[in-house]
Amino acid sequence: MDFLLHQPAVEGKLVASTVGVTGANAQIAIDRLVDAGILTQITDGRQNGIWQAKDVVRVLDEFAVRAKRRRQ
Repeated sequence: MDFLLHQPAVEGKLVASTVGVTGANAQIAIDRLVDAGILTQITDGRQNGIWQAKDVVRVLDEFAVRAKRRRQ
């Protein structure tokens, strides 16, 4: 799911439309990514839930800090 590099916070409908699968299959993919430790749910409840690729966010945050230092 390369799109997580560009969109590290996702919800089921976005995954379904991006990957071109049904909502049920998108949820299966999300569940597998959660089990693999790639996604973490950041909202309560599965319906309209939002999941985040925390490692991607961490790397982007670290890059932003380094980029800010270079500009000063």
